[in-house]
Amino acid sequence: MTAATLDRVPGLPNAYRITPDTVRCWRGWAAGWDRNQKGDGLYAFQNTPDQGWRIKGQGSAIECEQLGIMIDSSDPPPFCY
Repeated sequence: MTAATLDRVPGLPNAYRITPDTVRCWRGWAAGWDRNQKGDGLYAFQNTPDQGWRIKGQGSAIECEQLGIMIDSSDPPPFCY
C-alpha cells in the first residue's frame, strides 16, 4: 500500500496528503496521516474486494475494537491503540 493510493480514497479532504513514512498496513487495513496537518489527523482505511479502499475511522488514535478489528496478541495491528 502506498501513500499515493490512500490519497485517492473517496472522502479524504482535498488538501490532505498521507505522508509516505506514516503508512502502516495490516491484513487489508492501512493507517496514515499528513505530517503537515494539525489536530486529529490519523486515518484508518480498509480494503474490500467489492469497494476497494475506504475510510473507516479518523482521529488522534485508532481504536480497533470500534472498527471490528479483533486484536491477536501474536500479530497485533501496528496502528491500534
